[in-house]
Amino acid sequence: MRNVGARARQVEGAALILVLMVIGVLSILMLQVGLTARKNVGDAQQLQDRAEAWLRLQSREAALEFSLLTQEWVPSPRGAANPYADAWNFRGQTFSVDEAQYRIQDIAGLAPMPVPGQNTAALQTLLTNLGIEDTRAQDIARQYQQLTGARGQLGATPIQSFGELLNLTDMTTDEVALLESAATLYPVESFNPLTAAPAVLMTRSPGAIGDSLVAMQREGTLTREAYTQVTDGALDEFTAFYPGPGFRLEVIVTVNGVSQTRRSTIVAQPYSAEPLVIWSRQRIRGPGGSS
Repeated sequence: MRNVGARARQVEGAALILVLMVIGVLSILMLQVGLTARKNVGDAQQLQDRAEAWLRLQSREAALEFSLLTQEWVPSPRGAANPYADAWNFRGQTFSVDEAQYRIQDIAGLAPMPVPGQNTAALQTLLTNLGIEDTRAQDIARQYQQLTGARGQLGATPIQSFGELLNLTDMTTDEVALLESAATLYPVESFNPLTAAPAVLMTRSPGAIGDSLVAMQREGTLTREAYTQVTDGALDEFTAFYPGPGFRLEVIVTVNGVSQTRRSTIVAQPYSAEPLVIWSRQRIRGPGGSS
C-alpha cells in the first residue's frame, strides 16, 4: 500500500509539474500574442498618422500656393483676412498657420550657383560667410567647378538638387544644408536685398557695408531707402525690392508625433497663362516618422 501511495503521489506531482509547465508556456504565448498585437496596433496607428499628416500637408500646401497667387507679396498688417498673408515672410523664417509650419524663401534673396565655365570665387566667399573654414571653402569651390565643367563637356544634365553634391563631392550633410540655405540651382533674374540670406548680403557687400545691412535686416529696419544710403546708391536694373516670382516653399505637418515635410521650388505668376510652375518638389525624410 505504501508503494501504491508513493507512486500515486509521484504521478500527481508529475502531473502538477506538467500542468504548471503547460500554464507557463501558455502564459508566455499569451504574453507574446499581446505584445505582437500591441505592436501591430502601434504600427497601424503610425501608418494612419503618417497618411493623415501627408493629406493635411498637401491641403495646407495647396492653400499656401493659392494665397501666393491671390495675395500681395508683402508683409500684411496683422489681422489680414487671409491667414497666410497675415503671418508670412519671404526670408525663410518659420511661421505657423492651421496647425502646420511653413517657410517661404524668395529665390531672389539667394545666391545663384555658378554655371559651367563661370568663376567660383563668389561661391568660395559665400561658403566662408556661412562659417566654413577658408581652406575647406576653397576646396569645395574647386570641386564644384570641376564637377560642373566635366558635366558641361560631356553634355550631361546640370545638377538638379543639392543632395547630388553628397555623392558627387566630399561635402558633408551639414555643409550641403548650409549651402542650400543660402543658394539656389534655379535661374535668378534679380537680387532682393530685403529677402536675402545674411551670408548672401555679406558676399555681395563685403566688410562694414555687409555687416550694416545684416544688422539692419535683423532689426527690421532694412528698406529700399536704407539700402541705397548704406551702399551709396549701388543699384542697377537687376536689384529689386519686391519678392518673387520664384519661391522656395517648405511645409511641415505633424500628427501625433509623426511629421511629414515637403520642399518645393515654384514660380508664381498670377496673370500668366500658366500661373503656377513647379520647378522641383522633394519629400524630406526626417525624425518622427516622416518620409
